[in-house]
Amino acid sequence: MHTNFNFKIMKRIYLFFLLLLATWSVQSQESLWTSVVTSQPEGFNIEAEGNIKISSGEGLAWLISSVNGLNGQTANDYADLIITLENDIDISGNKWVAIGNQSNPFRGTFNGQGFSIKGIYMYDAWYGKNYGLFGRLDNATIKNVVLEEGEIVGYDECGGIAYLAENNTLIDRCTVMTTMSFGNDSGGIVGTNRDSKISNCAVVPESFGAQVSCNGGIVGQNIATNADAIIENCYSVSMVSASYSTFYMGGIVGRNLTESESFKAIVRNCYATPMGVYGSYCGGVAGYNSDKSLIENSYTNNTYEYGLFGENKGETVNCTVFFEDLKLYENVNVFDDNANNLLTALDLWVDNFPEDQYLSWECADENTNYGFPFFASTEDIDEINNKDIVLYPNPAKDFVKIERDNITKLEIYNVLGILIDKIEVNSNEIVINISDYAPGIYFFNIDGKSIKVIKNP
Repeated sequence: MHTNFNFKIMKRIYLFFLLLLATWSVQSQESLWTSVVTSQPEGFNIEAEGNIKISSGEGLAWLISSVNGLNGQTANDYADLIITLENDIDISGNKWVAIGNQSNPFRGTFNGQGFSIKGIYMYDAWYGKNYGLFGRLDNATIKNVVLEEGEIVGYDECGGIAYLAENNTLIDRCTVMTTMSFGNDSGGIVGTNRDSKISNCAVVPESFGAQVSCNGGIVGQNIATNADAIIENCYSVSMVSASYSTFYMGGIVGRNLTESESFKAIVRNCYATPMGVYGSYCGGVAGYNSDKSLIENSYTNNTYEYGLFGENKGETVNCTVFFEDLKLYENVNVFDDNANNLLTALDLWVDNFPEDQYLSWECADENTNYGFPFFASTEDIDEINNKDIVLYPNPAKDFVKIERDNITKLEIYNVLGILIDKIEVNSNEIVINISDYAPGIYFFNIDGKSIKVIKNP
């Protein structure tokens, strides 16, 4: 008994210091990006129809001024227009400002194409509010965004992708991998998701701290008022730390709240692996599930001490914990198929919908996503027997050679579904140097056909 008590005390002290480390790791960024980029730069290219292609950090920073109406610009919400990233973007070095705010929301489509946005920095642990890559999203679409190697530390209404998504906004196939620490109404993807949908998204942060109320691994508050508010086919894998005064904290959602007679707040086919949450109304899946709300086919791992829900007044179907071997504590029935394994259950749900609607799942070893399921790709790549493609050696250590008639495009994804290389060619063979790749599993998408490649140490 004494040994277990000491272990729990040490674990809580460790998690407390993780939170302090995130809070105290103030970087050297002093200037706002909006003060550094005061006129339209290279890397922000406007096409004839008004769509935008962005290829530099300065170009992405100029989008802030364009949407928010800064630096002499008339605010443009980009409704019915498309903004596309052309390559990886580095925005380190200056403080970020959310794209879109309460007065000037973003209403367009932003397609990251799987490229990484690195180095986001927003930091004010005591007064920071409305932090995120985007701010207020109103009937917008954000897809294929990868946010990594950055820090978002705020107090109120913050999120990795946005602090607010409302009015039928869609956030799809986005991954957040930054350090995050929040106070109230915040989440790994979105702070508040109102009447909108979040699908095929992952939160795998460097660290994740939650301090006060209504925080979630994916969403802080999921609220249905004038339409269904949906979180589906998502996962959050994080070291979450929180204080004893925390309440309504959930591995997936802090509060799942229905404020309508016609619509529902819904969470389905999601899992979370929170650790070290200490407070009231905290749950591995949800802190609070309200009357008329629905959580189905959603799971948490058994390292969480509080159980599935902090307070549950709504409907729950097929929700249970899973263990280190991914075995479910209770068998579940997914569209008339029984499953006792997390990976099987997740994929059974996906398989009952039209192809390409939801990303499928897979597992590697314990060194990949901590051994938990992850998405096969942020693009819809089918693993098939490609008899017309010759790829060797596989497994490989330094080089991979590909032979096929008229190769035009090669895309390489890691196991988290992040696009790490894109090559345009016109040849019958190509040699790829993978010596700098980390050991593990990769997907080579060759003109739309995918082959799994193993990189040896």
